[in-house]
Amino acid sequence: MSVLFAFGSVLLCIVILKWLWKLLNGLWLNPKRLEKCLKQQGLVGNSYKFLMGDMKESSTLRAQALNKPIPFTHDYYHRIQPFTHQILNNSCAGKNIYTWLGPVPTILITQPELIKDAFNRMNNFQKQRLNPYTQILSAGLPNYEGQKWAKHRKLLNPAFQLHKLKAGTWEKTNLNKWVTERIKVWSRHSHYLVFAYIVHGYVV
Repeated sequence: MSVLFAFGSVLLCIVILKWLWKLLNGLWLNPKRLEKCLKQQGLVGNSYKFLMGDMKESSTLRAQALNKPIPFTHDYYHRIQPFTHQILNNSCAGKNIYTWLGPVPTILITQPELIKDAFNRMNNFQKQRLNPYTQILSAGLPNYEGQKWAKHRKLLNPAFQLHKLKAGTWEKTNLNKWVTERIKVWSRHSHYLVFAYIVHGYVV
């Protein structure tokens, strides 16, 4: 009986030690090894912080950015991604950077030739695997891989050609001019109260 108890205790200790080693490896040793490799390859980023990585700093900066009023400008990146914006502004312009999503490093490529190389080697650079349930709810081009991604990208490419985008801008500008003229005409008639809304390109 005592032999069985001793054997069970040893087995339990081995299982616990193995689990603790996997935990330590996944949450500290492996991220530190990856950090060393990324720095050796010339990437710039913060040192890994246990378990959280850059998530705490990122959420703090995002909360601060959302508390500020929205400026009347098209430069909105500092509001949507304040953490990445801060890293790029801290003497990292033109360099490839990495950030930590927990114990997982995320690489941000800023050099055009490397971006082109990554797109041309789509089978070598896989996207982060999502939870199966999340993947069902958010199916689409951003989550596709390999040939499926190439096929859908080829189908969507014509919609984003420069001449078609310019045509869309021209149509929107003309619509805005027409709406402004109509409002001016209607405002001359003081006994009418008119509200004009542009909803999906239509005046209702």
